Order: sequence, then structure tokens, then C-alpha cells
Amino acid sequence: MRSIEIGLAVIFLFLYKVDATLPKCAEFDQSGMIARELEKDSKALPFQDKLEQLFNAFEKNDTASVESIYKSLETIRVDDDDDVREKYTENLIKSVPDRIKSHGYPAEVHQLVTEDGYKLDLYRIPYGVKSPKTNRSRPAIILVHGFGECSNGWIVLGPENSLAYLLADNDYDVWIFGARGTEQSRGHVSLNSKQREYWDFSWHEIAIYDLTACIDYILSETKMKRLNYVGFSQGTTVLLVLASLRPEYNDKIIEANLLGPVAYLKGNRNSLFNAIAHYYKPLKRIFQILRIFKITIDNKFLVKITEIACKRTAHSTPFACKLVLSIFGSTQINCTSLPAIFINTPAGVSVRQGIHYIQLIRDGGFRQFDYEDKKINQKIYGSITPPDYNLTRITVPINIFHSKDDTTASFENVIQLKSVLPNLKSTYLVPVADFIHVDFTYSRYVRKILNGRLIETINSANRK
Repeated sequence: MRSIEIGLAVIFLFLYKVDATLPKCAEFDQSGMIARELEKDSKALPFQDKLEQLFNAFEKNDTASVESIYKSLETIRVDDDDDVREKYTENLIKSVPDRIKSHGYPAEVHQLVTEDGYKLDLYRIPYGVKSPKTNRSRPAIILVHGFGECSNGWIVLGPENSLAYLLADNDYDVWIFGARGTEQSRGHVSLNSKQREYWDFSWHEIAIYDLTACIDYILSETKMKRLNYVGFSQGTTVLLVLASLRPEYNDKIIEANLLGPVAYLKGNRNSLFNAIAHYYKPLKRIFQILRIFKITIDNKFLVKITEIACKRTAHSTPFACKLVLSIFGSTQINCTSLPAIFINTPAGVSVRQGIHYIQLIRDGGFRQFDYEDKKINQKIYGSITPPDYNLTRITVPINIFHSKDDTTASFENVIQLKSVLPNLKSTYLVPVADFIHVDFTYSRYVRKILNGRLIETINSANRK
């Protein structure tokens, strides 16, 4: 597995072009992770030393050295030098509930089982530091993460910026969703996550089973009839699937707030996704031959890369850190936040989740999973092609938040989505250039650019 993890990291570094201009980095990261300078006379650990060489080789475009260093990295155990973490960052806590508590907020862990046997963890912040601690009921709200992410995305920027904390301080009962396959929700009543059968799901099943189970559980626990909804990326996809296929859930949601909504994808401007769609058949064949049915990465490895690459980022961004930042393509992520992001992200997805999105890019429409076998499609759907999700059945009021520079939820695709939603209440176009998909959760400016307006929208819905 070590070679797969290193290989994926190196592929990411090669896939993304690095801009020659090195942007300045904020001196203070709101998440509380402040990069420390290594002591000049400290003895370099093997892992650190090799990564330094790797970044230097990338900078010089020295392919031969990259290959040599890559091979030597495979022989190094990350677990051998765990104490190195303390040399770079402070308070880097992997457990999301523990990190919430470290910021002075209450955190609860609720465990539930879906209809098809998947065990999920649901995190709760029942009240905020700035809201009165009383036994009275507060409006409940569920936050649903994007593809490859987990609950960490809603708290990673700390109390001053992250949406979960801001909502708790605005007197909401905050519930943070974790989909099947993510590290926090990788259990099952009979399957092991190492088995192929465990990963036989797409975001369709996350919508139909995970989301329904969590909504019903929250309403039961809070004794509420309805809750508020915020979803980002895949979190918007699953809401659209659920509301179209299970219309009774429209009545269980006050309003749905969709950040960077992903439904229609054909013609989108994400070059990586389009390249994968173009080479879909050979890539799918490779995955089948290698029996790859999930994408899970040792986050500790990624944390070490970012800690070492960005060690000088208290004042500026060196080439190595820019190389790591280029994976996101964002100019708005605080580089000192990277270890806190990577400690939980990527969080684990099934290959089938990705294939389902690629099918939308390739074939157009917003439809159910294509088994690419006419007999199987006929057996499951009653037709040789998968049916479209009927978005005209959605009755819950929807608020859309999007950006012109988002290449994943492309402006044109969002316009197409807006044209078919029967109960679109409002649209907010982020008024800042270069605000891309990941910036909806990771931008260091997200409170001023997005979260303030989003909370106003939610407050308005709950005043009725």
C-alpha cells in the first residue's frame, strides 16, 4: 500500500502545473496550526530529507532524480518517525470530535445503522460558545460534505471561519454528516471495509440510505418536524437525488442550501475530470485488472509532505509548498492549514462514486448509475439505459451558492440546473474572482465571502 500512496502523491504533483509566481501566505492560520521553523542544526530525518530532495528535483525538472528518490521513499516507514509531527505543527488533532472540544465547543458522537447495514458516525455540536447554554430546543441543521471529504471540512478553519462553529454560535443545533466509506463511517453489520462488496456503492446509495437515516435520526433526537440543510459538492448531489426519488423528504427540510452544486457535468471546465472521462475505458480496465475498488490514502503520509514542504510558510510560500497547494488549484487556501486539511482528507471514496460522476461528464444528463451492461440495466431499471433523476419532483425551497471560476460546478452547468428546479428560492454568485470549488470550505476568506451571506439566508428561513 505504501507504493500506491506515494505513487498517487507523485501523480498529483505531476498532473498540476505550478505557477511561477509564488503567492504570499497569511502569517496566521485561524485553525490554530502555525508552521514552526525547523532548527537549523537539527538532524534531518530520512523521510524529511528525501522529501526535500524530491521537491528540489521537481523544481529543477530533474526526472531521473525524481524516479530515484521515489524508489527510496518506498523503503521508508512513515510510522518510524511519528515524533517529527510536533516539530512542525501545534494541536494537530485527527479526531473531529476531539478537535471540536479543543476549541471549547461541546461535541457528541451519535452512531446509527442504515437500512442496508452501513454503520455511520454523526457528530453534533448542540450549542456554541457564544450562544446561551440552555435546555431549550434550537433549530437543527445538517452539514453534508463533498466528494473525498468528511466532517473535517466543516471545522478545519477553526471557530472564526468554519461554518459549523459559526452556526453553533448563531444558536443552531449543528449535526455533521459522514458518508459511508469515509474514515469516520467505515463500519458494517456484516462486511469488512477490505472487502470489495463493502465498496459496491455510489453517491446514489449515500442519498437513499445514509442521508435518509441521518435525517430521520436527527428529527427523532431533536423532536423536530423539519431541519435545515447545507450541502457542498457531493452533498448537493445527494440532496437532489433524495428529494427527487423520495419526495416525502422534501417536507422534512426547511430549506436546502447548495454550495457549488454538482448535477449536470457535461461540458464542465475541470481539465482533470475531463481527461479522466476521455481515458475512461483504459482507466476503468486498469482498475479492474488491479482490483482497485476504493480510493483510501494514508493521511499521515500526506500530512508529513505538507509539514515538510510548507515549513517556511509563516512569511511566504516556497516552491515546495506551492507545489502542494497546486493540487487544489486554489490561491485562497492558507498554506499553514494544509496539515489540518490533509489529516482527514482525502477521506475515502469508492471507485464507483467517481465512475458515476465521470458518466455524467461523458453522457450528459443527471441520471442513475450506468452498469454498462444492457442486461443488468434492464433488470434493475426496466430499460437498457439508466433513468434520469426527475428534478421537477423537488418541492423543498432551494438556495444556490456558486462561483464563476468554479470549474467543477461550472457556471454553465449551474445555470442548467437552475433552469429545471421548480422551487428555486434564491441564487448567490460569489463576488470574488478565482474562488474555485474547494474554496467553499477551505478559503481563508470564506467567512466574509460566503458564510456570512449563507447564515443570513438560513436565519431568514427560520424566522418564518
